[in-house]
Amino acid sequence: MKMHWRPLITVLVLLIWAPYLFADEFEIRNFKKDPSDYTAARSGRNDINGQACAILKVRTDLTGLSFECNQGFTGDPEYKTGEVWLYLSPKEKRIKFMKEGFIPKDFLFTEAIESATVYMIELTNKFKTGTQVILSMGFVLIKSTPAGAEVNLNGEPTGMKTPFSKALPLGNHQLILKKELYLPNESNFEITAGNTTTLEIPLTANFGSLTISTQPESGAEVWIDGQSAGETTPATMEMLSAGNHFITVKKEMYEALEQEFAITSGRETALNLTLVPTFGTISISTTPPADIWIDQSRIGTGTYSGRLLKGLHMVEATLDKHKTITESVTVEIDKPLSLKWQMVPKTGTLAINSDPPEADVYLDGTLQGTSPLFIEKIIVGGHSIRFTKTGHGEVIKQVSLQENQTLDINEKLPAGIEVTINSTPSEVDLYIDNKPTGKTPYIGPLSFGSHTLRIENNGEKDEKNVQVIQGGTVSFSLAIMTIGIGQQFGGGIIFYIDGTGNHGLIASPTDQSVGAQWGCYPTSTKETSIAIGKGKANTKAIVNECSETGIAARICDNLVLNGYSDWFLPSKDELNQIFLNKNFIGGFANGYYWSSSENISKSTSNYTWNQFFGTGGQGYATKNTKCCVRAIRAF
Repeated sequence: MKMHWRPLITVLVLLIWAPYLFADEFEIRNFKKDPSDYTAARSGRNDINGQACAILKVRTDLTGLSFECNQGFTGDPEYKTGEVWLYLSPKEKRIKFMKEGFIPKDFLFTEAIESATVYMIELTNKFKTGTQVILSMGFVLIKSTPAGAEVNLNGEPTGMKTPFSKALPLGNHQLILKKELYLPNESNFEITAGNTTTLEIPLTANFGSLTISTQPESGAEVWIDGQSAGETTPATMEMLSAGNHFITVKKEMYEALEQEFAITSGRETALNLTLVPTFGTISISTTPPADIWIDQSRIGTGTYSGRLLKGLHMVEATLDKHKTITESVTVEIDKPLSLKWQMVPKTGTLAINSDPPEADVYLDGTLQGTSPLFIEKIIVGGHSIRFTKTGHGEVIKQVSLQENQTLDINEKLPAGIEVTINSTPSEVDLYIDNKPTGKTPYIGPLSFGSHTLRIENNGEKDEKNVQVIQGGTVSFSLAIMTIGIGQQFGGGIIFYIDGTGNHGLIASPTDQSVGAQWGCYPTSTKETSIAIGKGKANTKAIVNECSETGIAARICDNLVLNGYSDWFLPSKDELNQIFLNKNFIGGFANGYYWSSSENISKSTSNYTWNQFFGTGGQGYATKNTKCCVRAIRAF
């Protein structure tokens, strides 16, 4: 038998789709966030991640609804009049509405679901017939001027403030707005289906202002109705509620003052309050300046003027090494009190003597007289006493004096000090002030003052004058030595000795330059001598007259060598003595060396004496010629 499948398929399709062909369909409207609703923030309900849930308030008059979402709901839905509250996790993406006889409806949220936030959505039947429903809710939007008024609906506080919006059942409702400093406002309004009723309500002020001043002084703290106003007089309180109030003003050293006053709405009230003092005045001065204490608190030094609360007070003055002054005083209002105190020092006596007597006595640097003597009324504590006498050493004594003490002081002044006298060579005859004293070295006493020390050995001697003072030199040296040409001495090598045998000239061991100009060509240095003993004066004249740097005389004048700094450029005859003894000295170039002597026999000032150390010939050259330089010094 041939089967006819088409009618059978049609029947099956009808059977499958029949429930949807005759089912109702949801209509979703007005999804939005409600920033004025803090229900979610106060609910205390958190999701499994510990985040505060959002609330989706589904406004509908459909019953038998069920719901699904991606993350699942937190807790059971809450069924209110005309609303179902669903608790969602933050960032939920969708919700699905289901009801028997209705096609299930998925809704993707058009904005991100935030934590602790309320969202509104309206749900109804899309069709006009069958199971169609009519919304029985509407919105109210309430604004006030100024904002921030508490909202009371139908005799119940909402816990919310203006601006305020909420979905309400249809019909008449009662509204009361309350705000501090404003009169309560009562009104009625009507909610119609699917509409928003907007109320803009001006509030009536119920406050005035207050200005406060105090005399005789400002700066008093202001308290209104037992609460600190955070102000000091003079002050203005711009907004105080109308009616009766209490004001209290407080200032240190004055009695607290309390007074009742009334505020009239829209008007300014002025109060000028007179403070009652609780103090008197006191002035204190001390000579010499001392620390001043009142009731065991230090309040100044030397002088003090100020206020004290009326009544009994303890006043003290303290100063180191002085007696403390203490006085109990009574301070009265409008009766100034003045205290002037002379501080009395604590003293003792010094009984001073010395050996030998008649020494000058200084106390703390001031001459008091000669010993023996008494010094009375000396302030207690540490003092310095100094004894001096001609021919004797100084003695300084540090003492500490107690109150009412007589302190005995007796000091021996030294007549001299122990000295040491050495000689080179040792074991020679020593004379002190022309008196034989034995052989060197000598260790023994020597009186203070001037002395002549002399040593002698085989007809040679050395002598010096010395000054012996307290704290001065205690060791002296003398020397007898034989000097000769070529001997190292005084930082160089001796090349010349005068007729006394005790003085001469010393050459540097090395050259100071192998090519320096004499300098200041073509000017004259004036009267430079060629003689032995004139090189030092010549050098000073050259460096004073010629400011050029790097010239032969300045090189020598600036030289510091082997501990000596008194070197100079040799004169013509001194330079010749160097050449005659050059083999004892050494280190010379086979060239020309400068002297410090100008050739005054020439008609111009361009020429200066030099000497060729190859043959010893002396000649002259212009001052801008470059020659070698060897410095010398005298002894």
